[in-house]
Amino acid sequence: MSLSIACLAKKYPTPIRRLQAAKHYKYYELYKNTGKILGMDQDIRDSSGRWVKGRSGNPEGRKPGVSDWRNKYREALDTVAPEIINSIINAALQGDSTAQRICMERLIPPLKATDSPVTVPLIGGLGEQGRVVLQSIADGELTPGEAESVFRSLSAQARISEISELEKRIEALETTS
Repeated sequence: MSLSIACLAKKYPTPIRRLQAAKHYKYYELYKNTGKILGMDQDIRDSSGRWVKGRSGNPEGRKPGVSDWRNKYREALDTVAPEIINSIINAALQGDSTAQRICMERLIPPLKATDSPVTVPLIGGLGEQGRVVLQSIADGELTPGEAESVFRSLSAQARISEISELEKRIEALETTS
């Protein structure tokens, strides 16, 4: 299979797509001529082209002095940050609801639920304890969020009890046989 540049121009009309296709074409020609895929001649990739565990495509790491793109944006915004903040505050004072929301989110963080300690009487089995929790919700003693965490604890306890019971049964079967 041989591709020509004219064929690439017909198949990929935009210059960027042509460049991408030519790049792949170059890799294909390299593979066809040498039988090696770029990077495969080293011991950094396996036969499927994935990185070998413990080896990197850049073993030396990032060069000193190369800054992260986020740092560049932060540095650019640092010079105009006071003006941006003032414009948001002015827009909020003029009635812009989005600016008001931004200001309020920064001034007053959203409230998070705080759970208080809950006492569940350990009477009866897990079913009885679940009914006690449901009754506590109905009486207004527990919030639904608190009750959910208690139910999660009860279900975890049920799984632990179930596994413990199965272990006992298996041991009993092994000793009898």
